[in-house]
Amino acid sequence: MAISVCIIAGNNAGRLARTLSLLHAAAKGRHMTGCLIAPHLSPAALSFARAYVAADARFSLHELALSDGAHALNSYVHHYAPPANYHVVIDADIEPCEGAIAELCDTLARQPDAYGATALSASGRTRKAWAERTILYQGLNRQMFALSRECVLRLRAQQIYLPLGLEGVDGLIAYLLLTDLAGGPQADAHHRLAVADGAFFVFEETPLSPKGAAILASRLTRRARRRIQNEILYCLLKREGVGAMPVTAVELHRLAKKRRLEPRRDPVNWWFDRIVLDEIAAS
Repeated sequence: MAISVCIIAGNNAGRLARTLSLLHAAAKGRHMTGCLIAPHLSPAALSFARAYVAADARFSLHELALSDGAHALNSYVHHYAPPANYHVVIDADIEPCEGAIAELCDTLARQPDAYGATALSASGRTRKAWAERTILYQGLNRQMFALSRECVLRLRAQQIYLPLGLEGVDGLIAYLLLTDLAGGPQADAHHRLAVADGAFFVFEETPLSPKGAAILASRLTRRARRRIQNEILYCLLKREGVGAMPVTAVELHRLAKKRRLEPRRDPVNWWFDRIVLDEIAAS
């Protein structure tokens, strides 16, 4: 069983070091190769990443000029992913729990028709509700998930790229899997997406402080951007299929203005919706 691990590195060198130190236990000692995808890292994080791959021949480092999650995933899938049975994607801001990588791969092995499997959060104040939503609606958590070899090969063959700048790539990946990588209105290919209910990750919770308040405000703005982008994107993909996938999220903004689409406002988070709608008007 060949396993490739894609680590999408962040600017916190300490967190990156901690995540990498846990990979062996998360894989239960199984042999794996790895790619460190480094989108525009800070000097300290980049220095650590270079030193790490120099010391461990199983890992390679790929530096990207664009700091974007969709670009990082596109780069791994279409350019850097080695031949492997399973491709495990991990955000370096989280910590994989013991056996999590092995359980993701075993879940795909037990369900050979599945193209993807998601891990679950073991931390956070809403972890129970989060897990229930993931299981009930067959969601996918971008923090840690796995794709099968067949899925990666099909993504390459069909030249499917995630739009650059898109918030919430996890939702789009889940939608693609549930439509059998075709798009369209019927997201009922439930055999393509599995939940590995024995695979967990943990993350550092937002502190109750002024810094935490700033993080929360940024997160709510991203959430508003994600909701508005999704309203436009899924309308497009459900009507025209995966071939209509835009190259960038900015194209969604332009499409909204051209077709006079008016995304609904969330009455609870109206302030953050206004910030995003102002962004669209200025694009």
